[in-house]
Amino acid sequence: MKSASAALIQHLYTYDQFLMADLWTITTKSGVTLRYTDYDRDLTVSGNTFSCNKAIISGDTYRAVKGLETDEMELQFTPNPSAGETVSTMPLLQAIVLGLFTRAVVKRERLFMPTAGDTSLGTVILFYGEIMAIS
Repeated sequence: MKSASAALIQHLYTYDQFLMADLWTITTKSGVTLRYTDYDRDLTVSGNTFSCNKAIISGDTYRAVKGLETDEMELQFTPNPSAGETVSTMPLLQAIVLGLFTRAVVKRERLFMPTAGDTSLGTVILFYGEIMAIS
């Protein structure tokens, strides 16, 4: 079951226009946490900054089920080499090739904003799971 704050639920019932952004948190097995957004500028939510220019992430295929089956999502991740992001002191692309993202935990949240940059309504978690295969 998806949960949302009372303020977000009330806003969605009251208004038919709002802005949305997906927030992605990737935590490697070594404990490195990376945060990205598909919004057109960086966003700070609950004290965490989600970067808009370090990578392009999309979760095109998303399947949520009820019961004993597991949710699945196909994640496409395209790092921006010019952003200079590192994981455990190595460039992001090298970390991916060396397997540092195998079994990393991915969280995808949907942020609803009444106005641009207003993150006060909070998020809804759409997906939480492990990276099983990298191709």
